[in-house]
Amino acid sequence: MLRWTVYRRTVELQHTRPRLGRLGCCLLWGVLVSSLSAAQPPISRPADREVVVIRVEQAEVVPGSTASASALLAASRRALASYRESADLRYLGDAQRSLLAISAEERDGFFFLYRAAVRQSLHQFSSAEEDLRKAAASPETRRQARLMQFNIAFVQGHYGSARAACDRLSTDTDLYSASCHAHLRAINDGEGAAAFKDLKQALAGAGLTKLDDSRQWAVATLADIAERHQDLAAAETYWQLALNLEPGNVYSASRLCEVLVLRSKDEAVLALTEGRLSVDNIALCRAKVLSGPEGADLLATLGDRFEEARWRGEFLNKRGYADYLLLADKNHATALKMARENWQSQRELPDARVLRRAEAARP
Repeated sequence: MLRWTVYRRTVELQHTRPRLGRLGCCLLWGVLVSSLSAAQPPISRPADREVVVIRVEQAEVVPGSTASASALLAASRRALASYRESADLRYLGDAQRSLLAISAEERDGFFFLYRAAVRQSLHQFSSAEEDLRKAAASPETRRQARLMQFNIAFVQGHYGSARAACDRLSTDTDLYSASCHAHLRAINDGEGAAAFKDLKQALAGAGLTKLDDSRQWAVATLADIAERHQDLAAAETYWQLALNLEPGNVYSASRLCEVLVLRSKDEAVLALTEGRLSVDNIALCRAKVLSGPEGADLLATLGDRFEEARWRGEFLNKRGYADYLLLADKNHATALKMARENWQSQRELPDARVLRRAEAARP
C-alpha cells in the first residue's frame, strides 16, 4: 500500500533517500537505547523548491495506526538504535513517525525520553529538555533522562547545568556518577590527570567481565578525557576499547579515527574507515589521509553530499561542512562561519578543533 506525504522544506524529518552522516552530541547516547530496514523512497523536486513530496513505499507504523503504544515505542526504540549505528537521518524520521502515532493519553516516560533523543539529535535542545523534565518525573525513565540532561548541558558547555544533572543522578558511587563527575573535573586546568586516574580505578573496580552501558560510558569518558589532555596514546586505547565494546557505534569510530589521524597512523585510518563512508565525519577523516585521484574523488562526493543536504533542509552537520571546506581548501570565510555557528550549540573537543583550524585559516 502506498502513501503520499507532504512536508514543508523547513521540517527536518523528511523520510527521503539516504543522506547519512550527521554525527555528534552522542557520547552518552548508547545509554538511552541499548536497554531498549528502511526502503529507499522516490522523491520529486518541486519547481518552487518549497514543498517536498515524498512517496513512501513501506512504513512500519504510521500516525493513525492501530498498533499498541508499546509496539510503537518498540519501533521507535529500534529506529533510534539504527540511527546510532548509521547516523542515517531517515531513522529519526522512522522514530518520529512511530511516536506521532501514540495518543496523548498513552504518552509515558519512555515516549518523552525517545522524543527527546530525536530532538537532541536534531539540535532541538530546548524542546529535548522539556521532554526530559517529563521523562524525569517517571521512576522508570528518571535515571536515563538525567543522564541525557547531563549530556546535553555538557556538550553545549553549560557546565553548571551539567553538574546539577550529574548531582541528581545518584548518591551512589556507581560508574554513571563517577563518569560524569570525572568529565566535569577534567575541564578544569590541572585536574584532568587526577580525574582520569580516579575514573580508571572506578572502572577497574567494577571490572569489564560484565559489559553494560555504565562501563561503555566510563570507557568513552576516559577516552575523551585523555584526548582532551593530549594523551593521544591513551585516547587511542580507550576509543578502540569503546568501539570493541560496541562495534556498531559510529561515534566511537569517528573519534578513534580523528585520534589516528593526529597520530599519523594512515594505514589504521584506512582500515577503520573501510565500509563506513556513509557517515560524513568518518568519510572526512579518511579523506585526510588520502591523496591523488582517490582523495579527490572522495572530496567531490562529500561536496555533493553537503550541497544536497543544504537543499533538503537537513544541514545539521555544520562542523563537518567546515571541516570539508578546510580540507578542500575552499571558501575559508564560509568555513569559519560554519564552525562558529556550530560552536554555539555544540562544544565537544572535535568542534573546538575545527574552530581553531578555521580561525587559523581565515582570510
